[in-house]
Amino acid sequence: MKKKTLKESEILRVVHEQSIMGIYIIQNNKIVYANKGAEEIHGYPFEETQHWTLKEILMPIHPDDREFVLEQLKKKQEGSLGAVTNYQYRFRTKSGELKWVEIYSKSILFENKPADMITTIDVTKEKLYKERLIESEGKFKDAYKRVNFLNDLFAHDMSNILQNIKLSAEYFDLIQHDPKKVEEFGNLFNIIKEHVNRGKSLIINVRKLSKLDEEALELNPINVLEFLNKSINNVKSGFKDRNIKIQVNGLDETDKVRGNELLIDVFDNLLNNAVKYTHNEQDVTMIITASKHQEEDKQVLRLEFKDFGIGIPDEKKETLFTKTYSEDVTDHGMGMGLSLVKRIVDRYGGNIEVRDRVEGDFSKGSNFVLDLLCA
Repeated sequence: MKKKTLKESEILRVVHEQSIMGIYIIQNNKIVYANKGAEEIHGYPFEETQHWTLKEILMPIHPDDREFVLEQLKKKQEGSLGAVTNYQYRFRTKSGELKWVEIYSKSILFENKPADMITTIDVTKEKLYKERLIESEGKFKDAYKRVNFLNDLFAHDMSNILQNIKLSAEYFDLIQHDPKKVEEFGNLFNIIKEHVNRGKSLIINVRKLSKLDEEALELNPINVLEFLNKSINNVKSGFKDRNIKIQVNGLDETDKVRGNELLIDVFDNLLNNAVKYTHNEQDVTMIITASKHQEEDKQVLRLEFKDFGIGIPDEKKETLFTKTYSEDVTDHGMGMGLSLVKRIVDRYGGNIEVRDRVEGDFSKGSNFVLDLLCA
């Protein structure tokens, strides 16, 4: 039996109908042709879509992509220059499923009139795979940054603790043969013991911080004055050669915030920085003022840590809480400590920012404004 020879037009029709790609022809803002592939991808039969208005054609397209698709559709039907021939957009199928398609479009003559022929390919799976890959890469980078952050944190804080122990031991070595001074400074061993305990606490806290972004942080009512007094004692014992005066205003034993034991590290870093960056080699003055205010349905305790140090220029204020220990060793760990402070305060649902103690003149010292949620 002699095989039937297909004409060119019949070959094109067979290719169109058997193609797994969706093929549309749009003319005068109406769908004048759609193959089976288009029906399978979009879920709408040609018998239904051929009666659609332009508004109905655009309706399944994601709102964020709709304007762009409309612009390209008009250009292609008019045969205008400057149209984008290949792009991706999102749409919802007749069953409501969200899909991504990649389209290739071309201005053609259909029945001797300009039209837009669109070929669509379902790229939903490829999009999902790419998004998951990007998400995985992001998680890996975040994990890498967390590890470096914790390494720097441990190096910074442990260095401070060991330095305080070393200074106390050296001072005792100088006075050990003078009974009067030994009696006067007999608490040096207690200071050393206290810093050893701080070292132990640091190890525990670093372990907790390593899980900050992975697990829910347990928050409890914390007595702010109790923690602040402990931190003030810490800084005074760590700088025995400095005359440190810290004035606390507006805070009493009833003031509590949502937090945990990491709050001591927040206070320690703010107080230590105030001492390190004060002009006077001996005298250090700091004023801590507490106040309360309402933010929507939450009551906030504000603590302002005002120092008389060298201050922070405006260009450094924005990045102060994001620096890492390794970025600027001349800061002696200031950026590292404040990065830690920022992370902890964020997890508490609070906020911290730095201002000038005297507005407009950073050289007069800094004002660290700490907002914590009342418990």
